[in-house]
Amino acid sequence: RVHIFQCASIAMVGLFGIYEVNHPDGVLIPGWIEFSHNVSEAINIHNVRIGGPFFDFELLSEYRALNLPLVGLMLVRARTRSRRVLFAGLLVLTVLIMFLTVTRGGMVSLIVGLIYLTWLQRRRLRLVPTVLTLTAAIAGLQAVNYFVANFTRSGNLFARMADPTSTQFEYGLPAARLELWRSAFERMMEHPIIGHGPVYMVERGLSFWYWPHNGYLFIGNMVGIVGLTCFLWLLWRLWRLSRPTGTDLNDSNYARAFLIIGQVQLLVFMVDQMKIDFARNPTYTYQIWLMFASIVAAHQIARTPPAGQASTPGHP
Repeated sequence: RVHIFQCASIAMVGLFGIYEVNHPDGVLIPGWIEFSHNVSEAINIHNVRIGGPFFDFELLSEYRALNLPLVGLMLVRARTRSRRVLFAGLLVLTVLIMFLTVTRGGMVSLIVGLIYLTWLQRRRLRLVPTVLTLTAAIAGLQAVNYFVANFTRSGNLFARMADPTSTQFEYGLPAARLELWRSAFERMMEHPIIGHGPVYMVERGLSFWYWPHNGYLFIGNMVGIVGLTCFLWLLWRLWRLSRPTGTDLNDSNYARAFLIIGQVQLLVFMVDQMKIDFARNPTYTYQIWLMFASIVAAHQIARTPPAGQASTPGHP
């Protein structure tokens, strides 16, 4: 039921994004929900990167990347035609919004997660259906990218991913992030043990600090090495809790089936946080802790024996 409600929320965020890309300078609710993309009909009607209710295209991209596996799970488990159509439409909408953000990081993180999901499902896959599905998926993504690049105000995600000037590396790190991460690390080292406190200020006398664009550096700046260590320990515990006990997405125990997807979601999050910081937005933060809570709840439910079955011999 929680995930059904979450899917309704995913759909609302998607529709919100569709409105934004068609009204990039529109005002949905004055004083609250207002878009500002500085789009001129006569000069620039493209390259709009929507941010949805988070007003941040990178966070919106991560949000869709995290929830696409969940929507896929709901589609796989759908038993009626109406539910299949509903969740298939939501899946397409989720992919479309990802392309409308024109954000590489979310797409790369999602690909990593889907590769891991394929590895988890390797014993259940058959060669011919897998190849056909993969071919159809690639063709579908190409079609969505073409549609977005040519028939909306947004840009070309694949062209941005293939641009060599935006994918250069220095010292094994992305060149576009190197200075940002160096600045954030230097700032963290000013108070390395307990950090600067729950705020990130960019002012620095006559100069300024760059925004970290890295979830781990962001947390390290706020709560220091002590807090960062606790957060990494939390992620490790969640990874262990989310270890699936089966490989069947149609498992009669929904919690066991979700743990497969829950671990994929967690992997997508951990990879994507290397280039974005979830705590930068007061609304988006709740989405992440909801995901953490879902993993813990699923673990607890999956290990609870069915009603009427004793957990151990001699105990009720």
